[in-house]
Order: sequence, then structure tokens, then C-alpha cells
Amino acid sequence: MELMLVVFSIISGLLTGLVYFGGLWYTVRILPSATIPHGVLILSMALRLSVALLAFFMLLKLNWSYLLIALLSFLLVRQVMIYIMDHSNMNTHKT
Repeated sequence: MELMLVVFSIISGLLTGLVYFGGLWYTVRILPSATIPHGVLILSMALRLSVALLAFFMLLKLNWSYLLIALLSFLLVRQVMIYIMDHSNMNTHKT
């Protein structure tokens, strides 16, 4: 494996995770005030899945190992966002 492709895979996974889970977070935040909530939910899911699948498919065309690296960094973003959101909620609920 080439180092540049490994770094590219890591960055691609991180950016895809930020777009996917950031978009999910944004959707959940605006859903209560949306005039057509089911439309917002479906559109958000379609856009997020399209971006993620396109990114992962492009990496799969290079090699399956680059896809695996990207998926691991994608899941790392998920865990970091869960950690950040959990700690930010703990700070707002102190009495």
C-alpha cells in the first residue's frame, strides 16, 4: 500500500463521516420546526447516503483495503461525535 493512498483513505473517511453524521445531526436539529418533516428526513437521508456510497465506491475501485481504512475512519468520526454530543449534553443539564 502506498502511504499517500492510505492518507487519502483516512481523510476521505473522516470527511465522509463528518458530512454523513453532521448532516444527520443537522437534520435532527431542524426536524421539529420543519413544515414537511418527512420530506426533510427523506431528502437528508438520500443526500447523506449518496455522498457516502459515492465516496466508498470510489475507494473500492482503488482497492478493498483502502475502503476498509476509510470505513474505520468513518466510524471513528461517529464515535467522536457521540462523545462530544454526550459531554456537551452533560454540561447543559447540570443543576
